[in-house]
Amino acid sequence: MNIPALKKMSPWFGLALIAAWPLLIANRGFDVSDTGFYLAGYRYVFSHPEVAPLSTLLSSWLGGLIYAALPYGQLLALKLTCVLIYAAIAYWTFRMLRGHFPDWLILIGLACASIHATTYIYVAGYNTFSYLFLSAALYLLYRALERDRLSCLLAAGALLGLNIFIRLPNILHCAAAAVPLWHYWFCLGQRRKGLKRAAQFSLAYLGAVAAFCGLVWLARGPEPFIQAFGYLGAVSGAAGTGLDSHNFLTLWEMFLNNIQTGLEAAGLYVPGLLLGSLALMGLMGAWPGFGLMKTVIAVGGPALAFLGGLAAGDPYSFLYPFQAATAPLIALAGLLYYHRKNPLLSDISGMIIVVALAMPLGSDFGARHYAYYWHLALAGALGLTCRLWLEAASRLERKRPGAVGGKAALAANLTLWFMVGLQLPQLTGLEMRTSFMDLPYSRTTAAVEGVGPLAGMKTNPVRAVKLAQIARELKPLADMKMVVMGQAPICFLLSDAEPFFDDLWIDLHNTPAEAFAAELERGVALNRPPLILALDGSADPGGRRWISFHKWRLLRFFIKKYNYVLHVDDVYYKLYLPPERVFQAGGRRPAAL
Repeated sequence: MNIPALKKMSPWFGLALIAAWPLLIANRGFDVSDTGFYLAGYRYVFSHPEVAPLSTLLSSWLGGLIYAALPYGQLLALKLTCVLIYAAIAYWTFRMLRGHFPDWLILIGLACASIHATTYIYVAGYNTFSYLFLSAALYLLYRALERDRLSCLLAAGALLGLNIFIRLPNILHCAAAAVPLWHYWFCLGQRRKGLKRAAQFSLAYLGAVAAFCGLVWLARGPEPFIQAFGYLGAVSGAAGTGLDSHNFLTLWEMFLNNIQTGLEAAGLYVPGLLLGSLALMGLMGAWPGFGLMKTVIAVGGPALAFLGGLAAGDPYSFLYPFQAATAPLIALAGLLYYHRKNPLLSDISGMIIVVALAMPLGSDFGARHYAYYWHLALAGALGLTCRLWLEAASRLERKRPGAVGGKAALAANLTLWFMVGLQLPQLTGLEMRTSFMDLPYSRTTAAVEGVGPLAGMKTNPVRAVKLAQIARELKPLADMKMVVMGQAPICFLLSDAEPFFDDLWIDLHNTPAEAFAAELERGVALNRPPLILALDGSADPGGRRWISFHKWRLLRFFIKKYNYVLHVDDVYYKLYLPPERVFQAGGRRPAAL
């Protein structure tokens, strides 16, 4: 047996396992809200381009190409695309961190990040594409600094510029221009070159933004830009009203609350962890016959850390805020400590700070966004923690031989296992879900019959029956336009009916309430009243009823005013039809709202 060759291949085998294991659950589970929103956008992006705003246009094009290339099974294909994206991200992260930390330590961090990713919306949406562009850009930036390669630097800047059109809040990634400035000016002492490289990076960034805007203008004219300004006005105008979860003020307050919660958790757990590690080192120095205890700790450490992770509770309320606060602090220590000793590791620390602070902004999920963007931050934070711990112990050893010795390694392992232990409850099934707001893997056993985009997927039996029923009811109404209200955008995939509004998720802020009501009246005036399909929020597994109660009240008034008939009422979904279409659809008796 060629042992050296086996050792050389083993990290890549571990990386392949981390990348491939989500294939086991790729065909299980989907939610009706966010996943449906992504797929509906991809379905209509080329036939109804107005449904794709400038803020996510590039993501819509990428997903739309995948959707249009397949006759059916698009959701499964987009889940498999997500698996490939995370595999690429894990590979780039491994290549960046290798040489700075042990392979096994990097793989532990990547494995934990992979577990987190499967607990969120595991489909290729704008968040996933956003992480792909960000990871590729940071990898190219790292290579540019490692080899002083201008082409990689420009490519990194261009990718981050394009990433704005994957998800608008990615404009915050422009902070990455500080990394080449830091590398050359503060790490290498080359001030002039640092300014030059930062300027070149920024020009590539702005050039990509300008080029994409020019392409959009040629393809669609000024309308997307007018729509984007209206979107920004709606978001900022709703600030502080409590009516919109996506406004600037709400997002900023959520970010600050996450950081505060994380710091409080760090204040509770980190001092005890450090004191325990120091006490362990002291015991090992004072008690020479500590060999048995080493074995006990080595075996029991992971188990105790796992119990600590369970005790931490809900990762949304504790774990992600804890990591949102501690990862930037750990990276800040690495940024400052290594800026002369190891400039590239200092650069990686700077990238972790950019990722950790920029990603939670721009989403009403706050720190929960770490479920998407955790590969570099988690693996890097684990590696930095252990390396800083051991190097600090080494400095003490040089000043006072015999005081610390190699004993710090076990203390570093204790720190590592505590941090990893917080991630482990994800494996227990308490948080492990195959998709956002869906049931656990074991209960996703039924296929949705007769809905091509969902072919090959399994969901819970009740959802499968309901979706198939709605698809059958909508089939004879394909010539109409459809309004979908509530967290049910997936209903656009169940019918050939075209969307009535330019916005697929009308509950959100993109269309103001006044324009919403006016457009409904306009449809009646043109003798094209829409069919209306609403999800009963009280039965939604996410527990959120309506994003916009005001628009729902306006819709109820519209239904009463024009004598709409409740055609289907099965607790989950309510389908309303104009009275002139009831007979054609099979006939139903009028019912109360």
